[in-house]
Amino acid sequence: MTSNLNSKRIVKLTIATWPLSCVIGILIVLINYISLFISIALAPPPFSPLQNYMSSLGNSTYNPNGAIIYNGSVIVSGFLFLFFFIGLFQWYSDRKRDKIILVATQIVGVLLAFIFTLTGFYSEDFKPQHVFWSIVAGIFGFLANVFMAFYLIIQKESIKTISYFVVGFMGFYIIFLFILSPQHVLTEWVVRTAGDINFILMIINFKHIYQVRNKLKLEIH
Repeated sequence: MTSNLNSKRIVKLTIATWPLSCVIGILIVLINYISLFISIALAPPPFSPLQNYMSSLGNSTYNPNGAIIYNGSVIVSGFLFLFFFIGLFQWYSDRKRDKIILVATQIVGVLLAFIFTLTGFYSEDFKPQHVFWSIVAGIFGFLANVFMAFYLIIQKESIKTISYFVVGFMGFYIIFLFILSPQHVLTEWVVRTAGDINFILMIINFKHIYQVRNKLKLEIH
């Protein structure tokens, strides 16, 4: 009876064999970059990552036509992050250590989702609040990445090459933060882009682990 219930739950929370959390994760990245390019297209020229902060796209004084798109995508992404992290329960197993790591990830992730949303509500039009919540979001985002990377690297079903690359890439942008000042224009672009690349790679690894385990369950039953 339990195995039947588990099977039904897996079917309901997958889209074309992809776990729902993974689909949501890809959707977050797509929304972010589509809105980013639209906001850049609507921003007053010339706009350049070498001269302009990404956050300035959400400033209604600087970018009156594109700010609402940029800020709206941040708020939507925050809500989607909430469902992404809650959905990690699909990877719960009988291994106590793994479950503890995932629960810790979910707690940090839910807080991150809320804080990320606040960076959209408090756009660059409210600079002191925006800077504060952006820093807090960066801290919680890094912690969530560390927890997810650690979980993935200790799973026997994970693609180890991806796991090691994720850890190495995280090390790269930590070092990058020491080379460039956090206030440097390029810092925001590099850290956000590197974080998104890592996020996609982790999603691929989560999907792989889920499918391997699901296949094993089907073989057993």
